[in-house]
Amino acid sequence: MKKQIDFRIVSLVFSVLIICFAIAFYVVAWDEPGSAPPTGNAPAPLNVGNDPQIKSGSLRLGGLTVDNDTWLATSAGNVGIGTVSPSEKLDVSGQIHATEDICTDAGGGVCLSTAGGSGVATWDSGWFAISNGGTKLLTHNLGTTAVNVTIYAADDSSGANMAFVGGVNREADSNAKHGGSIQDINTTTFRFYAGYNGYRLFTTVSPYYVTKNWAWARVVASTGGGS
Repeated sequence: MKKQIDFRIVSLVFSVLIICFAIAFYVVAWDEPGSAPPTGNAPAPLNVGNDPQIKSGSLRLGGLTVDNDTWLATSAGNVGIGTVSPSEKLDVSGQIHATEDICTDAGGGVCLSTAGGSGVATWDSGWFAISNGGTKLLTHNLGTTAVNVTIYAADDSSGANMAFVGGVNREADSNAKHGGSIQDINTTTFRFYAGYNGYRLFTTVSPYYVTKNWAWARVVASTGGGS
């Protein structure tokens, strides 16, 4: 007697085989954590939720805008606080508070603490090399031609044996061969001229002066006066 194949049994067996194959595939493909919980877990991704998030590594963004009362925005390499369209490297719309000094390297360097009160600002060239009869164009950040200028001389860039030489258009003797002067003054630059016979320091004994050659000079300028 010929037996008939029950296709329901065949279908059941085939389905069981497929399920077993799928389970085996997922078991082989599973990559379990390399250490016991909670270590070895993947960090939580950044998301759009309201909860604060902390990322221990670096984060690179194409742009950043904080939409609240204290805006922080970046645009073309500029950072804005209180503005979403900064036009400078740091553009602040509002009052700035600092617990330390605020300084700039522009124009030889100036800090608010040394700028003085009543609208008086100070600029310092720092030490620069100069020789007898030499000139040097100096760029300042005072924004005015009404400046008071003091000139110093020294033996090296550290200010060794520093001596006061004079102020604006000051010459140490009447024939204009000694001393130093500031000329060609405008709102951003002026030119320093070193006396071509060096500079003279006055003493209390005859001949009551000593002549020294220029080596290093320093110019300190401030607003609120000048000639």
